[in-house]
Amino acid sequence: MMLPSLVALVTACGGAVGSPRPSRPDLRPHLDIDVEVLRRPEGLSAPSEPDEEARRILGPLPLPDPVPSRVAIPLEDAPGRGATAPLVTIVEYSDFQCPFCGRVQGTLRQVLEAHPEDVRLVFRHRPLPFHAHANLAAQGAVEAQSQGGDDAFWRMHDLLFERQRELNREVIARIGTESGVDGRQIDSALGDGRHAARVAAESAQAERVGASATPTFFLNGRLLRGAQPAEAFEAIVAEEIAFARRLIEAGVRREDLYERIVGPGLAVQ
Repeated sequence: MMLPSLVALVTACGGAVGSPRPSRPDLRPHLDIDVEVLRRPEGLSAPSEPDEEARRILGPLPLPDPVPSRVAIPLEDAPGRGATAPLVTIVEYSDFQCPFCGRVQGTLRQVLEAHPEDVRLVFRHRPLPFHAHANLAAQGAVEAQSQGGDDAFWRMHDLLFERQRELNREVIARIGTESGVDGRQIDSALGDGRHAARVAAESAQAERVGASATPTFFLNGRLLRGAQPAEAFEAIVAEEIAFARRLIEAGVRREDLYERIVGPGLAVQ
C-alpha cells in the first residue's frame, strides 16, 4: 500500500515535517500595537503619539487569523544576500551535507529573483552530527566569510552545495581556493577549530528556536520547515510584503522593518 502523504512529509534532515506553519500560534501582539485595536480601528481615540498615528493610518491590517508566532533571531554577523533594505528577511538554518538543504537552493534563488528589492536571505549554520563533514564545511564557510566578506561566503556556499557528496577536509579547502579565498587558511582554520565555537553557538541557537531538522526557515520570524516548494515560500512572502508595505505607509523606515516586525516575538540570543 502506497503512503504518498508520508512521502510528502519527508522534506528535511533530522525529522519529518508536517504543516509548514506552527500548529499553535502565539497570539501576542506585534509592533507594540494591540492586534485587537488594529482590527477595530473605529475604536481608536485621536492620535497624540507616533504609535497612535500609525494605528490610525494602518487601519485594519491584513493580519492572518490567528496571528502567526514570530521568533526574533539576531542577524548580526550572519551572511546575507538579496535586497539591502528588505520587506521580508528569510533566516535559513542549514547543513551543507543535507540533501534537502541542497534541494531547496534552487527554490531560494527563485524567490530572491522574483523579489530582488524586497527579500533578503540570511544564513545560519546548523550542521547535523550524523553528517560527517558538515561541521567542517560550516567552519570553512565561516573562514571564507572572515577573509572575503559575504560575497566570498556565498561563493563558497554555492560550491559546497554543488559538491556536497564529495565533502571532506581536503575538498573543503580546495573549494575555498576556488571561491577566491586562501585555501591554505581554510585548511588551517579547520585544523585549529578557530570557528568551531561560532558554529556550535549557531547550532545551539537553532535548537532553541525549534530548528532541529534542516533546512528550517524563519520568514520575518515566521516558521517554515523543510525543503518546501516555491509556492509555500511565496504564500508567506506575499502576506509579509503586504504587511510591511502598510507599515511603511504608516511611517516605519524600511531599514527598521525587521526589528519592528519580529521585535515582540520570542527573542533568541
